[in-house]
Amino acid sequence: MVFIGGARQVGKTSMAKYIAEHHYKRSDYLNWDVREDRRHILQSSFKGDAQLILFDEIHKYEAVAALMKFGGFPEPFFYSRRNGT
Repeated sequence: MVFIGGARQVGKTSMAKYIAEHHYKRSDYLNWDVREDRRHILQSSFKGDAQLILFDEIHKYEAVAALMKFGGFPEPFFYSRRNGT
């Protein structure tokens, strides 16, 4: 699990998408600010073949914000599968 933090508008999302595109065959990108993506996140509905799942603006999700503050991340919110494992 990797969190990317930093000032606004410095390229965090662009960097994450670049890594996904150039280092993983299959990835999924979900943005908490997009209603349809938020529904997928809440239902844990991700691309089944994704090796990497990128969550953008996920700190706005209260359950995740509390976990980020106090630690302890349950499945299936954050995971990366390289080479199908």
